Amino acid sequence: MSLACAVSWRRWALGAGIAALGALTTPLAGADVRMVVDVSGSMHQSDPDNVRSSALKLLIELLPASERAGIWTFGTEVANPLPLAPIDPAWRSRALDLLPRLLDYQQHTDLESALDAALAPEGDPSRRVVLFTDGRVDLPAGGDKVRRDAESRQRLVEQAPSLAAQDVTIDTIGLTDLADTALLRQLAQPTGGLASEAEGSRELMRSFLGVLGRVVDRDQLPFEGDRFNVDPGIERITVLVFHGRSGVAVSPVLVTPDGRRFGSGDVGEEAPISRWVVDRFFDLVTIEQPAAGEWRIDGDLDPGSRVFADGGLRLSGVAPPATLYQYADVPIEAWLEGAVPSSEQAPRLQARLIDGDDRLIVQRPLNAEGDGRYRAVLPGSALDAGRRGDARVVISAEGDGFSREREWSVAIAPAIEANLAPDQRSIELRPMDPRLDPGSTQIEATLLGEPLEVREHNGRWQVVLPPPESLPSQRVEVEIHARFDADGTPREITLPPVVINPDSAIGLAGARLDDAPVEAERMEQQPRAEVEAAEPFDWTPQAIWSELERRAPQWSAQAQRLVLEPWTWLLAALIVLLWALFAWRERRRRIRRRRRAEPSVGPDGREPRL
Repeated sequence: MSLACAVSWRRWALGAGIAALGALTTPLAGADVRMVVDVSGSMHQSDPDNVRSSALKLLIELLPASERAGIWTFGTEVANPLPLAPIDPAWRSRALDLLPRLLDYQQHTDLESALDAALAPEGDPSRRVVLFTDGRVDLPAGGDKVRRDAESRQRLVEQAPSLAAQDVTIDTIGLTDLADTALLRQLAQPTGGLASEAEGSRELMRSFLGVLGRVVDRDQLPFEGDRFNVDPGIERITVLVFHGRSGVAVSPVLVTPDGRRFGSGDVGEEAPISRWVVDRFFDLVTIEQPAAGEWRIDGDLDPGSRVFADGGLRLSGVAPPATLYQYADVPIEAWLEGAVPSSEQAPRLQARLIDGDDRLIVQRPLNAEGDGRYRAVLPGSALDAGRRGDARVVISAEGDGFSREREWSVAIAPAIEANLAPDQRSIELRPMDPRLDPGSTQIEATLLGEPLEVREHNGRWQVVLPPPESLPSQRVEVEIHARFDADGTPREITLPPVVINPDSAIGLAGARLDDAPVEAERMEQQPRAEVEAAEPFDWTPQAIWSELERRAPQWSAQAQRLVLEPWTWLLAALIVLLWALFAWRERRRRIRRRRRAEPSVGPDGREPRL
């Protein structure tokens, strides 16, 4: 891995994790946190630098004291190396000692047993499950394995809606494009959790950090470059510094408002620093009773760094849903707690929706209302079909001598999901936004300008396609339109088209509004690259190289799984044995030839006469 690739990997992977730790829809507040970690063999390829260990370390350090948490691991077998217990210094120490065991890889992926085990200790408070996996249901061999895998997957899907009624929230982080992202969404969304996808190392840490923002309910102080301001009244700050672009894990120097400089070794009674945690990807610094004024970070600072603040003025807000559905308005509500500094100018609050590439989608000011709350609406028109994937909702407050931020990770998902039926004779549509009323929704579909029959049943729709033998030979598209009410406002949307290919095979050209794989127990859960409709390939060296790079993680993960299969080693041993036998026979043959070719020599050194 080149230095530039490694830097991008670490920076964005660490950025990818504050986003999954921001995934839960409500503050922790009395909930158990149950971390369920995949240790199947393919994780070695999906996360070769073991970034998940650093992300878990960050979560362990930042979880609020007195709550309960535990860690489960799963592969072929399920283990609970850290049982559910109150979070205290002893618990954190045991949890950190456990992290090296994440490298004890196993062969299969028994996801159903892992969730059953993690949810079994019910207890009184609500339960929050944070699931990290890079694969799909893959039970140990035995019987009809394909059928057993499919039945296990279906039980998981059917279980998810009932978990929400039991106050269970499941946040999922799917690593690489081999993960069954459709299943992970079906686990997370019905429970109000976030389904985060990390198809490469760049997104991995951002997904972890997104979950953290939801689990850990704390204000942030905005960074201005390498500086941040601490206002009077703040009792504690926790500075999370991600190592920057250099790719070298060098701890930064913290500069106080009066110019004093402190490093990772300056922890003690004479320093304001009570704790300094050093990791290869980040430094976590805790400062009690910080001096008011401008602080500065001297070092290679990544833009994803954060400053958490406790005490003093507090910015609180109603967490938005973990999933924002396209075309639906998003209400925002926030308020200030504590003594607001007196000023002629009222505090200014605003809300921003930012996509996964840190680009602003929409921004709105929050208006003060009579009950002391500030409210705004992020318009659903900003969440059109072109918006999908991970995003962040950020609320900021500024006033005379203070500034605060709150941030939540969200996923932008389709209001209506389209899937190709397994028999390839219809397109199945289902409403994803729970606020969408199927009874008042109208679906229209056309092929070459001719309307197609649309049937409605049990809150879903089916677009009937012509028989395959009557389909045209050229590339044509099925256009689908939907009319529905979103928050009382009539909406009309056009779904991405369904393509009929020249060979009459039907594929979705992005028919899933979130660009996820076509599902059909759903096309046997094929990887995305196998089911997307493709344009004619450009056979240039650059295009070929790009395609090889794109497919490399998938091929590598498959190779990793083959290495773990016993028959792979038996085949390899047989090949080596055959090669050794062939080499031995060739050597014997060459010796015999050489002996026949050598002339007979008499005692006098001459060849004998016949």
